[in-house]
Amino acid sequence: MKLAEALIERAGLQKQNRAIVRHIEENVRLVEDEELAVSIDNLMRQYEENMDRLSELIKRINKTNSLTEMNGGTITDVIARRDCLNSQISAYGDIYDNAISHDRHHHNNEPRVKYIRHINCKELKDRIDHLSQEFRQLDTALQGKNWTVDLM
Repeated sequence: MKLAEALIERAGLQKQNRAIVRHIEENVRLVEDEELAVSIDNLMRQYEENMDRLSELIKRINKTNSLTEMNGGTITDVIARRDCLNSQISAYGDIYDNAISHDRHHHNNEPRVKYIRHINCKELKDRIDHLSQEFRQLDTALQGKNWTVDLM
């Protein structure tokens, strides 16, 4: 099995478990005389089986990621960099949006308030664009690598 296939299976199990939990939640309390739509015991068993498989997959994915070389480090190193880039892009994007928001919300009939920015919006936007490009490149490289690596 390729690493990418394991990641797809992991995502499928997580999605299936969220649906199972929703079904259980919908059926734990019913109006008197209402019949259960599904067996909660069967759903709980399926959830536990999925969790056992998920645990095994996660261990194997983590082992593969930590032992597979990529870009002068490991896949784990690249994932950490990508995750940090994603956080930076999000934070800087929020800061940028806040810095320019007063310009967008000015109405003609309101008195104009003068704001002084204490950040260079063009430099920040350029930084966001640079980080976004690096993120896309890393993410694309990771996706490609995932299809060439066998799951350990």
